[in-house]
Amino acid sequence: PGEIQSPNGLNILVLEKHEMPVVSFGLVIPSGTITDPPNKPGLAAFTAQMISEGTREKSSQEIAEAFEFIGARLSAEARREMTLVSTETLTKHWKKALKLMAEVVRYPSFPQIELDRVKKEHLTDLRRAKDDSGFIAEQVMPGLIFGNDSKYGHSSVGTEKSVSSFTKTDIESYFNNYYAPQNATLVVAGDVSLNEAQSEILSVFGDWTNVNSVKSVYEDLSHNSESLTTIYLVDKPGAAQSVIRAGHTTIPRGDQDYFKLVLLNFIFGGQFSARLNQNLRQDKGYSYGFHSSISWFREPSAFVAGGSVQTEVTKESVQEILKEFSDIHGMRPVSSEELTSAQSGMLQGLPAGFERPGQIFGSMVQMVLHDLPRDYFRTVGKKLSDVSLEEVNLFGKAQVHPDQLTILVVGDRTIIENGLHELELPIVVLNDEGEVAE
Repeated sequence: PGEIQSPNGLNILVLEKHEMPVVSFGLVIPSGTITDPPNKPGLAAFTAQMISEGTREKSSQEIAEAFEFIGARLSAEARREMTLVSTETLTKHWKKALKLMAEVVRYPSFPQIELDRVKKEHLTDLRRAKDDSGFIAEQVMPGLIFGNDSKYGHSSVGTEKSVSSFTKTDIESYFNNYYAPQNATLVVAGDVSLNEAQSEILSVFGDWTNVNSVKSVYEDLSHNSESLTTIYLVDKPGAAQSVIRAGHTTIPRGDQDYFKLVLLNFIFGGQFSARLNQNLRQDKGYSYGFHSSISWFREPSAFVAGGSVQTEVTKESVQEILKEFSDIHGMRPVSSEELTSAQSGMLQGLPAGFERPGQIFGSMVQMVLHDLPRDYFRTVGKKLSDVSLEEVNLFGKAQVHPDQLTILVVGDRTIIENGLHELELPIVVLNDEGEVAE
């Protein structure tokens, strides 16, 4: 990719791909939900949602119609470590879309009437989501792994209490603190040259300034790296299935052992024929699908297995999950067949991730977020192939901790609790916000 930095500190990264008349582009702002004020979880995500609800010159509806007119839609979302504002258009419309994006990112007006509407919708969504065991698990698990009030553990989407409290002043102050050209990157992939992209971007973003931008206010309260395996239970009366998550913190994205964990995860639970799914779905029939994944961060990441199982086999499922973690830790080391199959599976999947501008754009965003070298994707294949069987198994022994697992079960307590006690592990009952229940 070609790269330049404009005088106001905005980085511009362009990868030309002219096969299709499409341009995928977006602004990566290096502050995500880890910059939520401690007493206002969800503010980063809410601010991102609000930027397209009105600008100095356009109403919410006019912005939506302007994007619709060129067959595009604007996406603005706050993830843990970044906020991403992006869109994809036909080449002939990309300049227009870029101007619209600049207007939304630089001059949002946060009209009170739209704020009230979005807040009301958001609160309705949060209340509805409480009926969804999967949503509860997604919200509660990071807090159990990283600490409820830590920057990586608090609720990214906010709680009913925090969202109810958001004011226009909160949103303006978050916006003024974090939406700035310094350290932001405009990423472009597709049918446009570096020179053309540069001149267009500078014409709409070149005079963008923000001297206010600040650093994160969260202490790092991450914890739980040493605690013994514990089951956390959220009661969901009448649930036909139990949603289970099990995992612990792991290496940061920048760690030299990254590729060892990527391969280990692929074998453990990263695809259909992985160990977890073979056991819980294919062999036992407890689940329709059980997988594992890593939420990669610049600080310790999260390595978590998860899926839904039938209520009456909740205990047995947790038992099998514990067994699989013990196996990958060293009781049943990775075989050379498993490693070879994982390496070829991952290598075969690589080219498919670079076919369309949107996919290339997604890879470039990861490159920016994790500060990867610009030739990173050229070297991935070799780095995956170079990992040896001994390295993967030493990594499993050192970095997978069956005795330090956080296990979350969201299910019908009256049916599953007695069985879980038979596993002779500590059990803590939580409410659906992840707080210890009375």
